[in-house]
Amino acid sequence: MDFQLTAEQTAFRDEVRAFLRRELTPDVFKAHRDSNEQGMWTVEFTKAFRRKLGAAGYLGMGWPKEYGGGGRSRIYQAILWDEMEYHRAPGLDRSMTYVPNAVMAFGSTEQKAALLPKMSRGELSWFVGYSEPDAGSDLANIKTRAVADGDHFIVTGQKAFSSDAHMADYVWLATRTDPASQRHRGMTMFIVDMKLPGITIAKHPTLAGWTHHSVHFDNVRVPRSMMVGEQDQGWKVIMGAIDFERAALASTGLLHYQL
Repeated sequence: MDFQLTAEQTAFRDEVRAFLRRELTPDVFKAHRDSNEQGMWTVEFTKAFRRKLGAAGYLGMGWPKEYGGGGRSRIYQAILWDEMEYHRAPGLDRSMTYVPNAVMAFGSTEQKAALLPKMSRGELSWFVGYSEPDAGSDLANIKTRAVADGDHFIVTGQKAFSSDAHMADYVWLATRTDPASQRHRGMTMFIVDMKLPGITIAKHPTLAGWTHHSVHFDNVRVPRSMMVGEQDQGWKVIMGAIDFERAALASTGLLHYQL
């Protein structure tokens, strides 16, 4: 089996390298780095750079064309991710890696049509609302409640260690819809617009020098149309999304940079 890049893939890698070197000069690093942010770049520059990636056609290269993607092999996405990590580029997070894939796999037709083209253009930022004060690696212990109310669900609870929540347009949110159920049952996933009333964000300093965020949901009315998958079957969606997350964490670009 040949693990070498093809001539076309090598040419793409060289194109991406040239793009990153042109956009991320030493002067740009100096002007837009922010040691208080986990990603080490300012929020404004991160969002602007992601839109540049979208305009260049780099985001969603391995997605179906009907969702704004390029219909190419996912190898091209892996090449992009490796080069971005090596060049310490901003924006390589859940917003362009595993959340889009999770939406494609589990979202409704309407959700895909509304969100994926914007993500392919780099216009949306996300955070993942899994962890809570009493539910970290033990994710089945989540307490954030979503109560059905006609065409909406009323969401109340708190998420912790919410990376990039302060710059997010949406949250991929895990909730409990059946409090009488046990552990992995009775959970439901939602896509929640961060502009909805009742959402507040708090900042917390870390020993590393950057901040992380907690997000509070106080009777937030989330349209039923933004439920992902079936009610009370959210664990299946979470596990599928985490499979995409594992793949997104496999890039070796940062390792090569350190070497």
